[in-house]
Amino acid sequence: MVIKVENILETIFDSYSGFKLVGEGGNGKVYSAINSSKDPVAVKIIETSNLNTNKRKRFKNEVSFCQNSDNKNIIKIIDYGIGTFNEKQVIFYVMPLYDCTLRDKMKAGIAHDDIIKIFVGIANGLKYAHSKGTIHRDIKPENILFSKNSKEPIVADFGIAHFEEEFLITAVKTKASEKLANFQYAAPEQRKRGGKADATTDLYSLALLLNEMFTGEIPQAADYKTIASVNPDYDYLDDLFASLYKQNQKERLQSADEVLKHLEALGHNKNNIEQIKRLSSITNSSDTFQDRITNVEKVEFRNNMLIFTLDKRVDNIWFTYLQRGAYTQSFSLGYDRDRLQSMGLNQIGMPVNEYEDESFIKQLVGNVKAWINGADATYNIDMQKECERKRREEMQQRQHEINRLERENSINEALNSL
Repeated sequence: MVIKVENILETIFDSYSGFKLVGEGGNGKVYSAINSSKDPVAVKIIETSNLNTNKRKRFKNEVSFCQNSDNKNIIKIIDYGIGTFNEKQVIFYVMPLYDCTLRDKMKAGIAHDDIIKIFVGIANGLKYAHSKGTIHRDIKPENILFSKNSKEPIVADFGIAHFEEEFLITAVKTKASEKLANFQYAAPEQRKRGGKADATTDLYSLALLLNEMFTGEIPQAADYKTIASVNPDYDYLDDLFASLYKQNQKERLQSADEVLKHLEALGHNKNNIEQIKRLSSITNSSDTFQDRITNVEKVEFRNNMLIFTLDKRVDNIWFTYLQRGAYTQSFSLGYDRDRLQSMGLNQIGMPVNEYEDESFIKQLVGNVKAWINGADATYNIDMQKECERKRREEMQQRQHEINRLERENSINEALNSL
């Protein structure tokens, strides 16, 4: 009876066990495992029998680059070594264990706002890699990793990347004719003999990911499904995609930094366009003035005071019109409008001398009611004029803002075309 011995890989720093296969490709297999502290990790393993000289050197280059990376969107290698796995000689490296790939996220469905965050994260990772002379050459959903519930992408598997000399432990260049593990995301220069990969090669693949995250399809021809057809709010991303989906490398945006700046500019212009639409559609109904018509609901006489209860609130501005407004009035000697008093939310009062008779008081009530009508008339005329002034002022301000946004967009479009 053969007893199967558990695989254990050791380095001078740690030991790893509990291996479970989570992925594989042309450059090795990836297992989940635990270290000596029982912390979960991922281990990439390559059998040495499958390694020619170039692949061995490439493995060293990948370890060197990912160990020295300080970018949050680049996979971090935390340990590496050589050992025996399933009774075969292997080389391996250890990295954090992530919960899913971009492929998993796309199958589950990604909120459109989150797609932008993911795209920017991948672009930032590529910006860093390219600044260090590293071209990934195999950007695809399976090589973009995520922690649970995270929107921060991690670019992994630099196994076939082209590394500049600064980051080479040993000098090696991946052959241009070497087949990639997943050809669907390959740029045109990777599909033809003698083609040479550069930073735009990764950006071409990144553009395919952007479109696929929205549409669920990988563009492969001129009549591809557009992002705008899925969500018109993100139509500006079709312009970004088009700037990268070029057969000729020289016609693409040339760097991840350019991509990020172009994305920001397109997003800014899109926001400006939406703002212009909003400003253009605003009506002035919010400031339309409704004429005031004040009715006297009740008149009482208490403590030598005529008290008028109105159906409208007695605000300070209207009361000023009542007391001092320019309108035709009739009044009795000693009982002019300036004698009126505001007596709360909806009451005004007129003090009456003790010797006035009922006939005079009735006449006084008629005068006050006439004053109220006159105050309404002049108040309404002036308020209408004020509303019209404000309306014109706001229209001018909106038009000024529209002109500013349109000019800003026009200049930005000119700058983007340089």
